[in-house]
Amino acid sequence: MKRNVIIFFIVILFLWNCSSKEVQKEHEPQIEKEAVEEAYEPTIFIDVNKVYCWVDLMPKIDGENKFHITGEITVHESNDYELNNLTLEKIKIFQKNKLLYSIKPTIKENDLVNNNLRNLLFSTVKGLSLYPNFNIEEEVNVEFIFEEDANSFTFKVFGLSIDKVH
Repeated sequence: MKRNVIIFFIVILFLWNCSSKEVQKEHEPQIEKEAVEEAYEPTIFIDVNKVYCWVDLMPKIDGENKFHITGEITVHESNDYELNNLTLEKIKIFQKNKLLYSIKPTIKENDLVNNNLRNLLFSTVKGLSLYPNFNIEEEVNVEFIFEEDANSFTFKVFGLSIDKVH
């Protein structure tokens, strides 16, 4: 029993230290969703084939519900970057313009359709712990951050609904 409690606390400590979150300062103004969508200009050419967000609400032994995101995107060639050297470094998940998660997803690359495209499958395999301010009834926005050498490229997807899996 003692051993299980110690292991539980070690796992919690590990997860707490490995998680990353950005705290928004209270005095920073909130930007309306429409203003963000209108002002945003992507810096990379992507087709979003699908992005699926869900919360696993199935009963579990540890009792912890998890947020998951998975999807498929196709990255197009550009003169701004070398397609083969480009890596998906981070996915950031926002709700009401507040950063909830910043993750390094698990990535699997499908075979190239042609030399001008890369097809990437991404996922959070084990899911992400739910934060208290995360509302599973509201939409999320997702930002894909790609890097090539010292250059960074972003693409955002707005208004993704969250499914609830029971």
